Amino acid sequence: MITLAYPAAAPTQTITLPNPDYSNVETLDIKTTFAKAMSGKIRSWRKTPVAHRLSMTIKGMDDTQSTNLLAMTVNSMSGDILLTDHRGAQWTVRIITNPVSLVYTRDDREGTDAEQSSASIEFEGTTV
Repeated sequence: MITLAYPAAAPTQTITLPNPDYSNVETLDIKTTFAKAMSGKIRSWRKTPVAHRLSMTIKGMDDTQSTNLLAMTVNSMSGDILLTDHRGAQWTVRIITNPVSLVYTRDDREGTDAEQSSASIEFEGTTV
C-alpha cells in the first residue's frame, strides 16, 4: 500500500492507495551549474540537491480513494506531501502530474458490478 499525507510536516489529510503497477520508474535529476571566467576557465560549480522523479501507475482504486486522491491533488498544489511507498521508504514529494486523470473501469464478472479507477501519477522529491 502507498500512503500519502499532506502537509508533510503535520499531516491533516491522509489517504491509502493500492500498490502501484510493476512498471514504476524512478529517475534521478542532478543539475550542475558552472561559472566560467572570461578566459574560459571554470572558476566555480554548484550541484543542486538530488531530486528523484517517481512515476507510478495505481490501479484498483475504489470511488472513495479516487475522490480523496483528486482532493489531495488540489489541496497540495503548493505544499509537500509525505509519501510512504510500497517498500516502506518515506519521501517528501510534490505531485508534478498536471492534471491527474483517472480512468474508470467496470467489472461485471461474478455479478459484483464494481467500478474501479486507475491513475498515473508523477512525483518529484527526496527521501526522508
